[in-house]
Amino acid sequence: MRAQLLVSSLMILVCLFLFILAQKSLSDPWIELALDREVNALLAESMVLQRKLSTHEPENEAEYRALYQRTREKLQHREVLLTTRDTIRRRYYWILSSTFALSLLLIAGFQFWYLRRRNLRLQILQRNLEKLAANDFALESVAGSKDLVGRIATMIAEAAEVMQANRKRLRYLENLEIWRDSARRIAHEIRTPLTAIRLELRQLVRGVVRGGGDRDQVLEEKQQSILEELARLSEFTDAFSSFAKLPAPQRKSEDLGRFLDEFAQIYEHAWTNMTVTVSVPPDPVRVSMDRRMVRQVIVNLANNSAKALGERTGSLDINLETRGGCAFIEVADDGPGMPEEMREIVFEPYVTGNPVGEGMGLGLAISRKIMLDHDGDITLIASHEGGTFFHVFLPLEPEGAEPSEK
Repeated sequence: MRAQLLVSSLMILVCLFLFILAQKSLSDPWIELALDREVNALLAESMVLQRKLSTHEPENEAEYRALYQRTREKLQHREVLLTTRDTIRRRYYWILSSTFALSLLLIAGFQFWYLRRRNLRLQILQRNLEKLAANDFALESVAGSKDLVGRIATMIAEAAEVMQANRKRLRYLENLEIWRDSARRIAHEIRTPLTAIRLELRQLVRGVVRGGGDRDQVLEEKQQSILEELARLSEFTDAFSSFAKLPAPQRKSEDLGRFLDEFAQIYEHAWTNMTVTVSVPPDPVRVSMDRRMVRQVIVNLANNSAKALGERTGSLDINLETRGGCAFIEVADDGPGMPEEMREIVFEPYVTGNPVGEGMGLGLAISRKIMLDHDGDITLIASHEGGTFFHVFLPLEPEGAEPSEK
């Protein structure tokens, strides 16, 4: 903007200088011609002749006297003009130059205002494009819509509306697909035990009708099978409702290192295909947490690692460290990792790599909700063929704080 203003000022000065030169070259010859001294001499000579004629022609004396008087007045006017010629010329140049300069300044001022207004509108367009790039559809309005900038702003606004509508449509379709998949899993989870129960009841009825010496044994076996399927169905409904009715954590001041040592002792033989090792610092690491809920998070991660190993054997390393005012629980296994397409959505509900009928995909979603309720979080750091690495972190209690219930 400053460069444009400087260029405009220089152009005004150059135009004014050229205009003065042009006016001087055009007006000076006419001024010299109009105020020629020979004309004054001729007028003086004409006055002498008119006086002589009035003497020789007395009958026309009045007419010659009037003509003489007018010629004398004209000669006096010309003498005054000749005397003040330079002053008149300077005043003429000054008025003409001032008028021309004022016109140029008005034009330059309008141009400066127009350029500044256009630059401001272009800056708004740039900010709107940056917002669109960041998926922010709260665009600023641009004044004027008939010029090029206004038409571009209108096109950007229309594109934003289309993008927003498409994004809503895409989000709806994604949610619909998630719910379709979850509905399919729910139906399978419910249908499988119900089908098994129906078959068991049918066989039970047949066994009762037929009778026989082993009827009591058949009844006991069928009862056990039905109870197992009902327990499975109950476990499924409990897992489904736990995500919707997750209780608030009952937080207390705990030593996280001691908690993890106790976890290792309790769950040392919980997974037959996986060895659990825990490493904690020697000093206490005090955090405010609900022991039961944080234990649920770590158990869920361990269960996922054990399922990923399948028939193989592996290890799960749980390390505790502190930095930046937080306690980090690093949970790493040496399993096969998870598919790349799942890494971005692994914490979303109903996302699972297990076959239909083997889990709802709520474990990591529940785990993250628990950690967020603790003012912490759980993040996937890496997952590849060498294993999967999670960070579970909690804020440390301030030093010197009394261990008390939060």
